[in-house]
Amino acid sequence: MTDAHDDADPAEPTEPATPAMLKLLTLDVTSDPVCAFSYLSYKRIQRSLQTLVAKQGPLKVVVRYHPYVLDPDLPEDGLVSRKARLQQVLGDESVPFWRSVMDQGLACGIKLNEDGLIGQTIGAQRILFHALRTLGPAAQYRLLGVMLEQHFDRAHDITNPVFLAKIAALRIPGPDGARALFAHGDEALEWLTSDEGRDDVLVAAWRAREQGINAIPFVIINGKYAICGAKEEEEYLKAFEKAIEGSYT
Repeated sequence: MTDAHDDADPAEPTEPATPAMLKLLTLDVTSDPVCAFSYLSYKRIQRSLQTLVAKQGPLKVVVRYHPYVLDPDLPEDGLVSRKARLQQVLGDESVPFWRSVMDQGLACGIKLNEDGLIGQTIGAQRILFHALRTLGPAAQYRLLGVMLEQHFDRAHDITNPVFLAKIAALRIPGPDGARALFAHGDEALEWLTSDEGRDDVLVAAWRAREQGINAIPFVIINGKYAICGAKEEEEYLKAFEKAIEGSYT
């Protein structure tokens, strides 16, 4: 991996240099990269934004992802089988549940694995939090897309600091050229093995729970409207269209 999706999506979050007087759409998404529904939501939101741009013309889109701990009982040091964990939580419903999730994934153009190893994603969320602060929402959006694809489509371990360091050192295309969160993987790995940003992620995740967010993905649109769960593309589209009425940068 050397670049994070060189092909620009017209519906991806835009950089601050976007010209003024465009309709503004902001999405604040609380999610956890270990959550399959967060991946479904990511894909459905992406497709909805593409449709929105096709209908409305250019927009200023800002998407920010915020931390959450979906399953506090997952280990932070070590991994468990997703299938086994779902069996613990859902019992006999775990198999039809995951089959339904896989079918929904196929409808979004993604092929979810039958099983995989999962753990706490604090390290991954530290990278995303750091990316939002230092490179902005467009870069964070691209890095999250890489993480989700690598985890769910390719069964990579996004709790592994060595693998995360490779993602954190990816060059991310932008209007001012490609940028990276870290100059190289060794620098990223050193940062990941420290505690920098850990408390920020845990506090933000705790605050989300305190604010009543008990299920994810949780999307706040233009600071006014809230949608909980991985909704269908049509529902996202309707909400986005409502939110941008009379909203300009």
